[in-house]
Amino acid sequence: MINKIFKNLINSLIFIFLSTASFSQEITFEAENIETLDENIVSAKNNVIITDSEGGKIFGNNLLIDKNKKIFTISNDVIYKDSKNLLTIRADEINFNEISNIITTSGLTTIEYNDKYLLEGKNITFDKNKNNIFSSDMTLIKDKLGNLISFKEYNISLENQLITTNQAKLTDKELNIYQIDKLYYDYDREMIVGKDIEVNIDNKISSKKYLPRIKSKSLVINDGISKLKKGVYTNCKKREGCPPWIIQADEVSHDKKKKQISYKNAFLKLYDVPVLYFPKFFHPDPTVKRQSGFLTPTLRTHNKSSYLRTPYFFAISENSDFTLSPRFYENNKNIYQGEYRYITKNSKHILDASIINDSPFLLKSDSSKTHLFLNSSFELDKNFFENSKIDIKLENVSNDAYLKSNDITSPIINSQNTLKSSLNFEGTREDLEFSISAEVYDNLNKEKSSDKYEYIFPSFNISKNLQSNLDGTLTFNNIGFNKLYDTNVSEKILVNNLSYESIDFINSIGLVNNYEMILKNFNSDSNNSSNYKNKRESDLQGLLQFNSKLPLRKIGKNFDSLLTPIFVAKFNPSSNRNIKNSDRIVDYSNIFSSNRLSSNETLEGGGSITIGNEFKLLKKSNLDNEIFSLNLATSFRNEENSDLPIKSSLNQKTSNIVGQMSYKGSDLLQLDYDFFADNNLGKFNYHKLKSTFKINNFVSSFEFIEENNNIGQEHFVSNETSYNLNKDNSLLFRTRKNKKTNLTEYYDLIYQYKIDCLVAGIEYKKNYYNSGGLRPDESIFFSITFMPFENKVNLPGLEK
Repeated sequence: MINKIFKNLINSLIFIFLSTASFSQEITFEAENIETLDENIVSAKNNVIITDSEGGKIFGNNLLIDKNKKIFTISNDVIYKDSKNLLTIRADEINFNEISNIITTSGLTTIEYNDKYLLEGKNITFDKNKNNIFSSDMTLIKDKLGNLISFKEYNISLENQLITTNQAKLTDKELNIYQIDKLYYDYDREMIVGKDIEVNIDNKISSKKYLPRIKSKSLVINDGISKLKKGVYTNCKKREGCPPWIIQADEVSHDKKKKQISYKNAFLKLYDVPVLYFPKFFHPDPTVKRQSGFLTPTLRTHNKSSYLRTPYFFAISENSDFTLSPRFYENNKNIYQGEYRYITKNSKHILDASIINDSPFLLKSDSSKTHLFLNSSFELDKNFFENSKIDIKLENVSNDAYLKSNDITSPIINSQNTLKSSLNFEGTREDLEFSISAEVYDNLNKEKSSDKYEYIFPSFNISKNLQSNLDGTLTFNNIGFNKLYDTNVSEKILVNNLSYESIDFINSIGLVNNYEMILKNFNSDSNNSSNYKNKRESDLQGLLQFNSKLPLRKIGKNFDSLLTPIFVAKFNPSSNRNIKNSDRIVDYSNIFSSNRLSSNETLEGGGSITIGNEFKLLKKSNLDNEIFSLNLATSFRNEENSDLPIKSSLNQKTSNIVGQMSYKGSDLLQLDYDFFADNNLGKFNYHKLKSTFKINNFVSSFEFIEENNNIGQEHFVSNETSYNLNKDNSLLFRTRKNKKTNLTEYYDLIYQYKIDCLVAGIEYKKNYYNSGGLRPDESIFFSITFMPFENKVNLPGLEK
């Protein structure tokens, strides 16, 4: 051990002596082993450390010294550290020329500068006298801002902290790609200056649907803001010819912190034709979902009045915003409408209101008309209920025709004919559902003010699953309400239901059977009612229903078929209430239901049996694909029951034969047909036919409804036909004709041009029917929607 330590000490002293004698104390080095190859060449190995006069150090494992040329060649895990310039160089090999004071690297090289950037390249030169780094090979820089810059033939001035290069490609952290002809990067100020810029011209790495594409004469990126002079901006994908739309401006500024793109002296061009000019203009960048600013205006012309709507969106906070949508009419009559939205973790609120005045500045106090709509929802803490909430609705107008005559619309305005204000509570848990509400309805179409209103409070519904030893589900349901309408009509209702449904059991021949039971207790106290007796009354009824079906399957070579005969028997020893004038229709979807009358007041009285049959044809290659189906059912009773709804046909000994048919054999034709036929198949009382015919780019859908006899009088046919002329152009036609009056209700003809960044359309609409204060009208208008902003510009149209 002593001999080894002594030997290393002697070697180190020899290295220090040689370095002192040969290099005039400017360069020192140390290593574990040394070998003099000749009088000018020295070789050293293992833990080589070279220190220059400025404090720079080179670490490696192999050293070759040319004492005559004063060149040091260090290889094998080489690291150069410059504490003065806060620089670290790692390379396969470093050559240090003491005379020129230049360091050059060979092979793969990385340079770290003061945690500001990481450079990756090869064959790099560091001139220590000029404090410059340069190379002619392809190099990458990753800075702390998330930018990745690639270039060749660059120069880095450590003194000025500046990178200069030609033909650079910068990829930012959002994967936007900048092609820059001349680049200056001040990495101390974190500022990038460029000349002749192209952004995302051929970007294949970003997965964004909409990428901003920009061309500009110059670029300055500093403090999260990119400014481009003499720029052209678009979100359209690259294609031959000019983009569908561009914004050309003297200056384009992209503030990444605000996520906003601003323009000075901007022209909007459609297919290189200038259509709009803005001295100043801004919009959110494609990543933004909400930001304060003007929304797309709407200009509407009409033979009686015209207006310009200029909505403005206020992003008040992360969970609240407000949209003000004023309409400016040519006759000085303005409408100011606003919608406020506020959302918290457990609540959601929307307030929509408007005011109209004969004075543009709302100065005439006696001429104002208004509306106020409020929707609020509050989620409550999980105490007794697992989920519970309170909903509040408030709807009010100052004039019955206000909504319709001014065509006031909003996401929370569901009807221009009936207003509803309510307070509702709902709570649920695994075995319990509960709701209670107070409701007020205002029918705006009624002239007599006292008959306009309908009050329902309280109205409640309780449903509870009861524990039992029975093989099935036992449920208790309690329904009640207190209603006042038509000035002096009062109805108080309380209904108690106890229902049981057994589990299915299958016998030896494959019949699937179960049964259901319902006990109903109905209580009422009414005055001046046409629906109930004008006195207190109470009724108790019970119904037993037995269900049975026999699923059969036939396996074929190409198709499987399913045939399921169904048998249902029900019996109620009591007679039902007189509900013959109720609007109840029984079709195939509910004919087997135990409460097929959908009534809370009564159960179907007497006894009846219902038989039916379901047939399905399935494609062998895909058993989920139903090609054809035909379902039929009818009901029989031992005697007529004149108190049952006439429309249902259950009042007869033999009801209508109800059926459903569906054909989906191919994409060419799909057909759905619902029908009611009388019991001798002599007459059809109801048809509902929907068909879709599709061939290539042509799709046509028809809907035909006809009601006859006791079912009703509705009779119309409608059609919607679309044709894609090509991948960008399409036509759509819609119409509906009332066969009862032999009048067409409306025509819609729409042409649409749709590509990745632009949707343009021409719409012609003609409505023939009067509706309250509205008159038949005819209109044609044009619209353009710019993507991804999804803002539609409605250009001036014609209406009469």
